[in-house]
Order: sequence, then C-alpha cells, then structure tokens
Amino acid sequence: MTVAGGWQLERNHHRVVAARDGRIVHDQVVEDSPLRTAISDAIGKLTGPLPVEPLELGPLRRIAALAEYLRAQQPAGQTLDAEDERDLPGLAVAGEPMSVQAG
Repeated sequence: MTVAGGWQLERNHHRVVAARDGRIVHDQVVEDSPLRTAISDAIGKLTGPLPVEPLELGPLRRIAALAEYLRAQQPAGQTLDAEDERDLPGLAVAGEPMSVQAG
C-alpha cells in the first residue's frame, strides 16, 4: 500500500485513519499477518477452557485424492521430480517437497 507522500507500508500492514470534521482523530498502522493470526487462534483454542474440536481433514483428503488422480493421468515418463517442482511458478519449495498425511 502506498500512502500520501509516496511512502509504502510493509507487507501485511494496514493504515487505519479516522477523521472528524476534517481533522484526523486517529491514525494507526496495524499488522495483519495471516500466519500470526492463525497461530494466535490455534494457541487460544489449544490452551483455552473449551474442548478442542476434531480436525476437519476432508479438504486435505480431497486435495490428496485429486493430486493422486492427476498424477495417474500423466503419460509414462512425464512425471515431475523435486528439481522440476522448484521451477514451477507459485510453488514455494524449501528443501524437499512437502507431503501431507491425512488420517
């Protein structure tokens, strides 16, 4: 986000401004990191007084099944190895490819 004067906020930062009668009464930059929000929510649920609900793994199972189906549709010799996956756009691979075990 670029604000007046041309300066930019860091990623996951948002500027909240409140004005009354043409005068700024509040000007604050807040951080909104999806990862931090998820971790904070998870910690609250795991350490809170309410029982923890079972994980909903249905979406992961559907993704795994779709991946397996698409893998089976590839012609012989046309599979990607870990080196090829690093070159795909939008795939963040650090070290070895990540696997998800649903169960």
